[in-house]
Amino acid sequence: MCVNTGIKTLYILLLSGVMTMGFAQDPKADSLLSLLAVSPVDTHRVKLLLELGEAQKKQDYRAALDYYLQSLALARRLAYDPGLSETYARMASFHFIYSDFDSVLVCIDSSLYYLHKTGMSRRLSETYLTRANICLSLGNYQDALSDCLSAEKHARETGDKDALAQIFQLQANIYRSQNQLTPAMEFQNKSILLFRELDDRVQEGHALYTSAMLHLRMRNTSEAHRTIRTAISIADSIKNYDNMATYRQVLTEIFLEEKKYPLAEATAAKALQYAEISETDAVKGYVLEVFALLHQKQENYPQAIRYGLAGYAVFEDGKEPWHQRKLASILAETYEKLGNTEKALYYQKIFNDLNDLLLRQEQATETRHLQLQFRYREKDNEIKLLAKEKELQEQRLSRQTAVSLLTGTLALLFLGGIVLLRNRSRLKAQIQELQLRNHIASDLHDEVGSSLSSIHLLSQMIRNQPENSADLLETMSHNVKETVDRITDMVWVVKPEENEQGSLRERMERFAYDICNCAGIELELDIADTKKNTLTMDQRKNIYLIFKEAVNNAVKYSGTEKLTVELTQKGKNLILNVKDYGRGFDPATVKSGNGLGNIQKRAKELNAELDISTRTGEGTAVKLVMAV
Repeated sequence: MCVNTGIKTLYILLLSGVMTMGFAQDPKADSLLSLLAVSPVDTHRVKLLLELGEAQKKQDYRAALDYYLQSLALARRLAYDPGLSETYARMASFHFIYSDFDSVLVCIDSSLYYLHKTGMSRRLSETYLTRANICLSLGNYQDALSDCLSAEKHARETGDKDALAQIFQLQANIYRSQNQLTPAMEFQNKSILLFRELDDRVQEGHALYTSAMLHLRMRNTSEAHRTIRTAISIADSIKNYDNMATYRQVLTEIFLEEKKYPLAEATAAKALQYAEISETDAVKGYVLEVFALLHQKQENYPQAIRYGLAGYAVFEDGKEPWHQRKLASILAETYEKLGNTEKALYYQKIFNDLNDLLLRQEQATETRHLQLQFRYREKDNEIKLLAKEKELQEQRLSRQTAVSLLTGTLALLFLGGIVLLRNRSRLKAQIQELQLRNHIASDLHDEVGSSLSSIHLLSQMIRNQPENSADLLETMSHNVKETVDRITDMVWVVKPEENEQGSLRERMERFAYDICNCAGIELELDIADTKKNTLTMDQRKNIYLIFKEAVNNAVKYSGTEKLTVELTQKGKNLILNVKDYGRGFDPATVKSGNGLGNIQKRAKELNAELDISTRTGEGTAVKLVMAV
């Protein structure tokens, strides 16, 4: 019975948490559609769409949901926050009817968001109370208590004592669900005092009834007895027959605990009398159940069976398996006492089947609750992220306001910066030009100076040794050619030709083919063309000279019959490979004048990885990897 009461209370809360906004209680769909057809696109249209959803919610699920969604879309378009909070609240009650608790929570959370924007404290209190009820039903006790505190804050702001009394009752239920009976009793007593102050006799009686049940759990029978008698006097004074029967049923249970069977039977008889008048089948079933238990305890088995069968029939019709199971247990035990084994086995089987059914339902409910808790946590995190995003947006807006005040100053600074940058660029260009001149002068001195000195020396030797002039002239011719090549290389590095002949690829191919053809060496080339602006002047120079030095070394010293040259680009790396298949060498015995030092120096200038791998009789491979 407590479970049913909790669900009924939650449903009432969902409905009471909805603003009226001038809506009719039972709107006519046809007349609403006529009004909608001529309605302008304003807040009144939001209300009409919401009314249409209300009119359809129990008859046509899809149509109702469509009207609600239209109402939401229009309210968002109009930035109409009261309409958004109202529509979400209505949708929460709509989804509750169809047991879609995921959507109930989402809609309540959304309604709260817009209620906070509008600052409607009374509605905030009611909506927080509704969400607390749902959290309690899902076993989220901490969240339920947190929502109760929020609801209490807003109820106190508006002086809503009725809401406060309901909040205290809910807090009592939360602590009772966790078996924390002392704080549960404290909040229950607070709610009783408030209902009494408000002269709400029905709610006061129900709060007293709940208090009596708490006293029973605390083994405080005398207090339970006193409290339930006060509840009975209230129910009798207002002729609430359901409660007159229910509260006497609880008093009967107290007498049973005290083994006061005559008093218990007299009280149960009264309870049954009022249950018949109330015409509420469930209430009658509860009284018949306690009657069956009373006679069983007194070993009056025929009467126990009589009331047990009557109560079982009520709950079977009402499809309440929990009470069916309890009565099946009473009947199975009683028939066994009478020696009617067949009937005892029959009701024992019913008890077992119902027990299995309830266990499955409990497991399914627990699984459902866990899923809902998980989704609720996800939604809660989303809301927190949205709140953080809102806070960040407000901070950005504040910063933008400050920035707008500095716009004029920044504009002036920007113009001044442009002038400074232009001057800096001019100075940088001049410095680069000066560095370039120094670099060319240094290279000419290092690379060409020694060759010119050698040519001059040879010319002097020819004058002094005419008998050796043929050999000396050949040497001089070789040095002249080498000097011309070096000067050509310098000019190309500084300013390559704009035609195809000036590209790094073409220059490397021309040099390799010329030197290998003269030496009779088979050449295998795979040189990728680099884009015009990919390499700087220094990079182009050093790559070319490393390549040239490596090819020269291979042709002059390796004795190879084949040479492989590759220049490829893989991702952000430019890779040069020069490999011969000659005699190789021992790096420990290599002489300093063979160009390896130059290769290593230029690789260092490029910040590139250099690998020279060689072994006697197995050739030499030079590999350069440079980031571009």
